[in-house]
Amino acid sequence: MQEKVNSAKSRIERSWEFIQFGLVRILIAMGAGFIIASVLNPAGTRRLIGMILYNPDLLSEAFKLGETWVLLGFGLGLIIFGILLYTFMYLTEYHFRLILQKLRKNQIKEIYRRGHSQLLELQFIITTSFLITFTASRAIVVISGESKPSLELWVGNYHVHHFFFGILLLSISGWISLIEAQKKYKKLSALLYGGGLGLFMDEFGLLLTWGNYWATQSYIFGVIVIFIFLSIILYEHNRERKK
Repeated sequence: MQEKVNSAKSRIERSWEFIQFGLVRILIAMGAGFIIASVLNPAGTRRLIGMILYNPDLLSEAFKLGETWVLLGFGLGLIIFGILLYTFMYLTEYHFRLILQKLRKNQIKEIYRRGHSQLLELQFIITTSFLITFTASRAIVVISGESKPSLELWVGNYHVHHFFFGILLLSISGWISLIEAQKKYKKLSALLYGGGLGLFMDEFGLLLTWGNYWATQSYIFGVIVIFIFLSIILYEHNRERKK
């Protein structure tokens, strides 16, 4: 009887894993296809976006980017979303199993032993907080327009840009990491680190060009940072699958 139960659980787990992998593969394939299409046939890809947006030029005008960059960013966004969605489902499943088995101490130990690495969870928090902060910062500037005195912070004659707050959050994150070793503090440090890096990277082009907030360097280095973060996540996923 126990063997039948274990067999049924195994089939359910395999089915759930198939759904997870299938969903992420579809999103990654769509993103890759979008990137390839935008390079080979930007006019056709633009018409496709025109089916989604009323004004396809809205994004390029708002973010001060060329149309090709917007199309590439759309495809890259699908890939990022697919990987992060899979990671979120994986981590959620792990914690859900702990809740179900909370009265069976020996099984909790087994789940912990077979569970995900701490680095995977921390890297997911860092990546997600970085994306949200970077996107929200840029979106607020886009929505408010070039003139936004109500959102600017002035101390005397000095304009305090939000990359200063990013540096502050990075400093606090490093301080917490040095003095605290508990898991909850590591998660807080990861959250502050991703948010601080997002604020700093949003104005990275402004720092490099001495005043041009819309410089493409912010987007380029933002993509590089995301690529590094996603590489770490995928590496940790690969380690987990080999356990």
